Amino acid sequence: MNYTTSQEVFLRHFFTNTDSDVYCATDAMPMALWAFLEGGYSRSQMSMRDRFLRVFEEISEKDEDAPTIEELADAVARSRLPQLDAAMRKASDFMSKWAVEYGHNSLKDSSVDRFALENVSQRAAKLLEHSQLGAFQEKSTRYLDFSADDLVFPAGLMASAYGEESRWQSRQMMVAYRELLDRMKVHFEAVLSRRDFKTEAAWRRTAHAKAFDVARYLLPCSVRTSLGATMPSRETERQLTALLASPHEEIRSIASRMRDEALRINPGLLKHVQPNAYLERTAGPLAELAATLGWNRPEAATEPVVNLSWISPDIELLALASALCATERLALPTASIREHLRQSGPDTCAKVASAALGVRGPHDEWPKEFAVGQIGFDLVLDFGAWRDLQRHRVGLQLRARPATELGYSIPDELTLPALTWELDHYRRSMDRATEFHSRVARERPYDAEYLAALGHHTAWTAAMDLRQWAYLVELRSGPSGHQSYRDIAHRMARAVLPYVPNLVPYLRVDWSGEADRRQAEERIQAKLEAARKDS
Repeated sequence: MNYTTSQEVFLRHFFTNTDSDVYCATDAMPMALWAFLEGGYSRSQMSMRDRFLRVFEEISEKDEDAPTIEELADAVARSRLPQLDAAMRKASDFMSKWAVEYGHNSLKDSSVDRFALENVSQRAAKLLEHSQLGAFQEKSTRYLDFSADDLVFPAGLMASAYGEESRWQSRQMMVAYRELLDRMKVHFEAVLSRRDFKTEAAWRRTAHAKAFDVARYLLPCSVRTSLGATMPSRETERQLTALLASPHEEIRSIASRMRDEALRINPGLLKHVQPNAYLERTAGPLAELAATLGWNRPEAATEPVVNLSWISPDIELLALASALCATERLALPTASIREHLRQSGPDTCAKVASAALGVRGPHDEWPKEFAVGQIGFDLVLDFGAWRDLQRHRVGLQLRARPATELGYSIPDELTLPALTWELDHYRRSMDRATEFHSRVARERPYDAEYLAALGHHTAWTAAMDLRQWAYLVELRSGPSGHQSYRDIAHRMARAVLPYVPNLVPYLRVDWSGEADRRQAEERIQAKLEAARKDS
């Protein structure tokens, strides 16, 4: 289509070109309006650009006060953003009448909502992040000092008989965190040789990162944090309907504010968000039944526990058959290929594994054809390690809750003979938190979750396909990772390796013991220096 000058000016503000069959929306395009336009492909022969123009033409036909395309083009040329914003809101409202209200829920997958959630508790952050389709970034316990941060408590807990003691106990944990952090910085600066590092900054960053890794075990779940969240609007709706029904007072408050803010930018797609108690698994008939069963709880664990709870039969044969099927060279279903592999024996399986994975590049993941079967784990791990591992949201994850009855982890560094004061300091702090948590939990179980520390153990069930298992154990066993989840990654790898003997040579797990972060920090420092030179 040949566009007028005004149409060209207007279109180029919202699309990257006007003369190609391939184009992108610019940052000026409202997310909701993009979703409606994308959904229109199923109902119209017109191009997206033409439908975009037609929206504003129809609005001006129905409303004589609405701006024309020529007036909108002039607003673009003169950077009159308020006028453009008003027109975009009106266009989104106009499109929503036929889009969502007529059942086009799939349009919500094309719209993305972006939240900044600040000054929330560590406890709340984990509940907010319980989404398979969301992308989240949170304050790092490895690079940021939390000792100056405030504590966040539910109003109900503060108004209870435990209110003042909860604040005092948690502040004592923060004091203990500060003391341990300072002493561990001194320790690592003493034991890490400056000569092994290219720069002073990389040496200091490494020492301090290792100190943060140890001190973080003492952080209470009430400590303040901030996170960013990005979700497709359909997932935003699902997530908010569950969060609004949460038994946690803080979560309900945050979810209500998230809904209010999201409606300001996406009213057409999110106006029906309401609490849905069915999505909150800790309440309802099943939760009431579980509470009556009286089954014994497991004993406290002195170290992390990783048990292989279930694994799909013939998971390796299924993966190899899937890889062969993906070549499109065999006119056979996957089940038949699997049986041929079974009859061919281990030599053929080894050849297929080599051909499929032997040419994998240094940054390549296992091919998507290996996303077969299911591997389930029952784990006991410290809450801080779970905080990192729960980011792998592919597959099933049951929520883990902060508690103290399963014991707590002791960082390996604190067992050194030179750190007896630090170990005793750590034990006394964790024991005090454990005792107080157990008292509060008997009367206020949800509020008590704010009083556990990141070093306390939690129970977790996670299941994933073979490809995601390989991704997790390769990534989380890396030498720059926190030792607590490196240990978990090693245990998860060892549990499955006997079931996939032909894939063992191609699994890139770093089996090294305690490793420093020298190379990682030196790479970071080099990037920082390069950025300074470019600025």
